[in-house]
Amino acid sequence: MHEQAKKVTVDIFGQQYHIRGDVSSNYIRMIASTVDDQMKRLASANPRLDSLQLAVLTAVNFADQYEQLKREYDDLLNQMERLKRHSKLPIEQGVREEST
Repeated sequence: MHEQAKKVTVDIFGQQYHIRGDVSSNYIRMIASTVDDQMKRLASANPRLDSLQLAVLTAVNFADQYEQLKREYDDLLNQMERLKRHSKLPIEQGVREEST
């Protein structure tokens, strides 16, 4: 069953936004708060940037974090797959392969 979208008003960097989503209102507020905090941190470190520049820099930082986490996730999946393959080998064979 498709849940009705929730509409939440949030404040990000001094601007109010009406955000609609299929997730909880608290989740939307948490995400907005994370964006607001990041923009404020960047603004204090880069006082000459306007709000659009700060928004773009924030988006670039979040995209970088996403790509790093995706890479780490893929690495973990690969490690799990290797462990799964090794667990199917007889114990002696797995030990011999590890020592080479």
